[in-house]
Amino acid sequence: MSRRLNHVLFLATLSLAGSLGACAGTQPPAPKPLWGSEWRLQEIGGQATASQSAATLSFPQTGRVAGNGSCNRFSGTVDIDRDRLKMGPLMSTKMACPGGASELESRYLGALQNAQRYELVEGSLLIYVKGMEHPLKFLRNPPH
Repeated sequence: MSRRLNHVLFLATLSLAGSLGACAGTQPPAPKPLWGSEWRLQEIGGQATASQSAATLSFPQTGRVAGNGSCNRFSGTVDIDRDRLKMGPLMSTKMACPGGASELESRYLGALQNAQRYELVEGSLLIYVKGMEHPLKFLRNPPH
């Protein structure tokens, strides 16, 4: 009797493990990682950036972010968990910016500090920002 009970328990355990494995397969896949990618800012607050804007965003390695605000370079830390994105404090150079580049840079860096989540949609990176109706929109730079 004991041998039969052990056999039944073994089969029940296998059945349960198979069921749990099937449930795990129904989870949506995590978004593709951003590590190693580089992007060019196209829109901020729903408005196109000037074609001459040099604003960029890159994810050079896990946990790091860098880029060009428009005329100053910046870098810092970033936490990414699935589609959630949170920037740490950003450090930047302090060169004087010509024309409207200073205003764009200020808006851009401020928006990055309030980033909450991201999406990759049709070759674009969309970063949703607390307090902004429209996401920041980026196009991927071709690999070097």
